[in-house]
Amino acid sequence: MSSVRSALIVRLSALGDCIHALPAIQALRAARPDLRIGWVVDDRFSPLFQGHPAVDELHVLPRRGPAGKSWLARGASLRDLGQQLRACGFEAAVDLQGLAKSALVALASGAPLRIGLSSAAGAKELSWATYNCRPPVPVSARHVGERSMALMVPLGVPAGTALADPHLPVRPEAAARVEAALAGLVTSGRRFAVINPGAGWETKLWPLGHFAELAGRLRSEAGLEVLVSWFGQREREMADRICAGGGARPAAATDLPELAELLRRAALFVGSDTGPTHIAAAVGTPTVALFGPADSVRNRPLGPRVEVLTAGGVDCAPCWRRKACRRGVVCMSAIRPEGVLAAARRVLDSGNPQPATRNRGLA
Repeated sequence: MSSVRSALIVRLSALGDCIHALPAIQALRAARPDLRIGWVVDDRFSPLFQGHPAVDELHVLPRRGPAGKSWLARGASLRDLGQQLRACGFEAAVDLQGLAKSALVALASGAPLRIGLSSAAGAKELSWATYNCRPPVPVSARHVGERSMALMVPLGVPAGTALADPHLPVRPEAAARVEAALAGLVTSGRRFAVINPGAGWETKLWPLGHFAELAGRLRSEAGLEVLVSWFGQREREMADRICAGGGARPAAATDLPELAELLRRAALFVGSDTGPTHIAAAVGTPTVALFGPADSVRNRPLGPRVEVLTAGGVDCAPCWRRKACRRGVVCMSAIRPEGVLAAARRVLDSGNPQPATRNRGLA
């Protein structure tokens, strides 16, 4: 199968999972420099990956159509994308997502070889039935990125290839815009931290009071200015509440490339299991990631300077619940600001620590 000359990667969402796909795509590029590699990704996240050196072609699937016509528009978008992909003549499609929608994209590409996980390895919604190649996944492959790596073996990536850090190249235009914005937010020459209160799941939110306390202590005890990143009106309101105590300032509005360049310049990042956290880790920023309802082994951020905190002794975590936690999301609230501050000091003081998960968030 390594004689295949073109391959399409299908990883549509979510943002953190798309970043977790990068090591496998980068390994495929390294093993097969002759291979033409395409990638289909959700339009919300595609700007972050435009021009990535491991990818020859980025294909975009619109997530929603015009108001009131979302399902029809999405069906038409898939049809149009399928025509586009079939015209590219991909010989293989690798579904790294393992859901019905990603399997449909792989099928629509017309690629004769379709690679994906088996149901036992985690493929869902009968997606596994559409694949004609289901490589074995080692039992030791706990991280989602390691599972993606196993799917690259039929295309020439050596079995057992280690999971390297994802690479997000510098975007000079976005960097220039960020530098201009920082001039009005951060004192010249001062190091700054970025904290991110938002998350896609209600159960992943760390209490805003904890963030406010952490911001004040990062400023007073670690000597860092603090910016609060946000996306959308709801998160801007969260940022304003954190900043009301005077320990932080809201960051300027950013798109994804600008956010990556902002985080690349930060001395520290703190956030829960959400896209900005995975971006911060990928660009090499010292990162403290707060995990509760999601599995910190499966989803931990990939990067050279990362520490993961969980609340030890919470027997219901990880539960994978997105909302309606009857225990008040104790897995997040029990991670105390003093524990996060201690983790921040460790990751700042260590030049190149190995990624770690610690149950040190409790007081």
